[in-house]
Amino acid sequence: VEQCGRAKIIQRGRDLVCTIEKPATAGYTYGSGNVITNSERLKILRSSEKSDGIEIRYRDKDKNFAYETVFAKGEGFDTLTRVPNVAKLNVKGVNNRDQALREATFRQQLSDTIKRQVQFNVGISGLASLVGDVVYYQQGGEILSYGGRLAEDVSGTTVVLDKELNLSSSDYTGCKLLVIISDTDVIEERTITGTFNTLTSSFTINSSLVA
Repeated sequence: VEQCGRAKIIQRGRDLVCTIEKPATAGYTYGSGNVITNSERLKILRSSEKSDGIEIRYRDKDKNFAYETVFAKGEGFDTLTRVPNVAKLNVKGVNNRDQALREATFRQQLSDTIKRQVQFNVGISGLASLVGDVVYYQQGGEILSYGGRLAEDVSGTTVVLDKELNLSSSDYTGCKLLVIISDTDVIEERTITGTFNTLTSSFTINSSLVA
């Protein structure tokens, strides 16, 4: 199941459960406010470290379970000027060409689209997420972004942060988004409408919020 079913068997307490990979919306957010200081590890995946193609070897039920192979090309494979990196895999559980090709294509698409990997440690806030959940992650130190905590509770259209910021109206035009965890652990998104071009910790948002 873990090899070809896009799922993973994990233990939750005394039970074993199957977590299935599938499209989902983000259910929580992590950043400077809840990530343990200096625990972040960010890795940029270079193209030379990733596969240019995936070759899968499997036993085909339509050919008396003889070994067969399928190949999925990555982006830019036909224009490479170097020897391509081809990952060769034996995948158990695959028994027909269509399934093998879908598996190879899926794995190669992961290689093409995943650009960065990040690891970090959290405290009790980690209980809000389970293995396989989709989450937002706010990297610290970005020039045009900031992650932190609320300095006080929010009930209305004014948000007070734990740090003063000087948001430039020119740099942040069209991308002044506040992502926050509400008092019911729900991700809320609001547009920041002010104050700009002033060092302040107090900002207004476009609609009321309780957090």
